[in-house]
Amino acid sequence: MDYSFQRYLLAKRSVDDRALNRRVWQALLEHLAGVEGRPSLYALELGGGIGTMFERLVEWGALARAEYSLVDDQPENIAYGMEHLARWGLHQGLKVASYERRLFFQGRDTAFQVDFYPETVQEFAERERGRRVWDLIVAHAFLDLVDVPLLLDDLRMLTRQGGLLYLTINFDGLTALEPPLDANLDERIMALYHRSMDTRTSGGGSRSGRRLFGWLRDAGLRIIDAGGSDWTVFARDGRYGGDEAYFLHFILHFFEESLQGSPELAPGELERWLAARRRQIDTGELVYIAHQMDFLVEVP
Repeated sequence: MDYSFQRYLLAKRSVDDRALNRRVWQALLEHLAGVEGRPSLYALELGGGIGTMFERLVEWGALARAEYSLVDDQPENIAYGMEHLARWGLHQGLKVASYERRLFFQGRDTAFQVDFYPETVQEFAERERGRRVWDLIVAHAFLDLVDVPLLLDDLRMLTRQGGLLYLTINFDGLTALEPPLDANLDERIMALYHRSMDTRTSGGGSRSGRRLFGWLRDAGLRIIDAGGSDWTVFARDGRYGGDEAYFLHFILHFFEESLQGSPELAPGELERWLAARRRQIDTGELVYIAHQMDFLVEVP
């Protein structure tokens, strides 16, 4: 199979839509209403990928007028995201214009400027620290990949007093694949997969969701609300919705990348397990569950 990370990001849009915690989302809407009346809201997204969270914020009514900064360290995501969002805007009935790494969207009652920054979050934060602040910072399926306590210091400096952090899809230690194949092997592979998250040089970890409570408290930030945002993917009448079969194949690809060559698995053991799981996708049998957490946070 040809694996495209950009296609994966598109495929998981529907998975994320179902998963996002609605109570935390409602709290976001209520607090954003407090900044209505301004000419424009300033929003920043870290690890923004191809822009699907920006789409959601607009489509679900969180943003009407905004200057949106999207940071991602993969140039392929930025290039794809600019083209994808331009098509999305036209589909939404908006006037769309572009200039270098900037898109403009204009509607009857809406106006957006999206600036794309192809760099690491650390590079962006170091340059902008002390220069600009944002009303809203979004980190979607991102914080479990980085050193969160270190990043939170930057987020405090990049957010205006009383501003918001919307931190979503933070993995929290549970991955389940059903039906089981070999209970012992399933358990060993899951444990090794989670351990690979805990030993990443970039930081993060397999229990970032629950640890965010302490990390946010220690950083002097106020949690407005928090709740589960589990991914649940299964076939209805033997068929997965949208492009979610591809999403599942890519999840197995993450397993393959993380565990290939592991000395704790016998030769061929992982390959046979992956092949059996892929057959379950092809027949519509595989059920995938991942436990995650969403947070809405205020910067005092």
